[in-house]
Amino acid sequence: MSAATTIVVAREDFSIPGGEYHVEDAAVLAMQPEFRFFHLLREAKPDVVLLDLSRASGNGVETILKIRSPSQVKT
Repeated sequence: MSAATTIVVAREDFSIPGGEYHVEDAAVLAMQPEFRFFHLLREAKPDVVLLDLSRASGNGVETILKIRSPSQVKT
């Protein structure tokens, strides 16, 4: 019997590769990737979150801290 693993891939701006969509309201557009990302985490309860920080230019720490803040896992 095989087990399924749920993986979420996201960029530093919380956008999901392949999940782009068009919205005309600039405020909504700015908020939606982060909102969608955290909604997906709550709904899917993934086993793995993979961050693509290849375009982050060293600014990925803020993204990591935002993701970890609601987590019960602390270092």
